[in-house]
Amino acid sequence: MPEKVFRRRECAIAPTAGIPRPGDSILIAGTCGLYGAEELAKRNRSLLREHFPETVTARCCRLYAECDRRLLPGTPEEVSFGKEAGLTAVCVPGDGGILAALWDLSAAAGCGFEADLRKIPLRQEVIEICELLDRNPYRLNAKGCLLMTAGNGEQAAAALGGMGIGCSVVGWMDRTKGKKLHSGEILTYLDFPAPDEMNRQ
Repeated sequence: MPEKVFRRRECAIAPTAGIPRPGDSILIAGTCGLYGAEELAKRNRSLLREHFPETVTARCCRLYAECDRRLLPGTPEEVSFGKEAGLTAVCVPGDGGILAALWDLSAAAGCGFEADLRKIPLRQEVIEICELLDRNPYRLNAKGCLLMTAGNGEQAAAALGGMGIGCSVVGWMDRTKGKKLHSGEILTYLDFPAPDEMNRQ
């Protein structure tokens, strides 16, 4: 009988407060990959200068430093606007990127989800850094944004927009165990959290 192989997780678990319910919308406040992209930009500043103007390189080196402080709680329980926006759960992404956080949110809920990769917010600078360094932006340390659920995603997004917090509805929770990711006509299933792209050699 073959031996069972257990995968060892190499990125931290994203803390979650609240319990998402099937049917809840999935939202992201802010944009993903800021911390990881800034760190990569600082480590590879000379390479960035070869491809981008100095103004762009400098901007890449302060992506996380200039993000909205309201999106940087010490714990998900410290999010101050959750009740006002009608949120049912808050997850604080970090190590492993937004995909690891989606996995952890789903695990906390005990149910599956469907999300559209094209709706996950990314700054152009993050995309450029990841293309230059061959990194996956969705698996890049995502400190600087929040992953949330709400019974009515559009209302929650509008409430957060009224507070000056940019927010995108990217999917919904469902009653299955599937972790579905759409990208146009392509459907894939989210796999076990991968190591953070920021740390890949």
